Amino acid sequence: MWITFCQDEQVDKTISLLQLSMGKHFCYNLFMEKFVTLKKAKRKRKHGFLVRMRSHGGQKVVKRRRAKGRAKLAVK
Repeated sequence: MWITFCQDEQVDKTISLLQLSMGKHFCYNLFMEKFVTLKKAKRKRKHGFLVRMRSHGGQKVVKRRRAKGRAKLAVK
């Protein structure tokens, strides 16, 4: 997988040199790092503690998890 950051040839050459020096998975790792970070943010927005506490149903979820003795009440 190849990610082009911009159209500048100098940047492409630099990335190519880094890719050669760091191994074949360099570009894939850059992509996955950003992708995973975005997914974590989206997950937090949807299932986070503050979102749970906003609604009555969410408060019930947290209450049930507390009663069960869960260490994590919501997504970290």
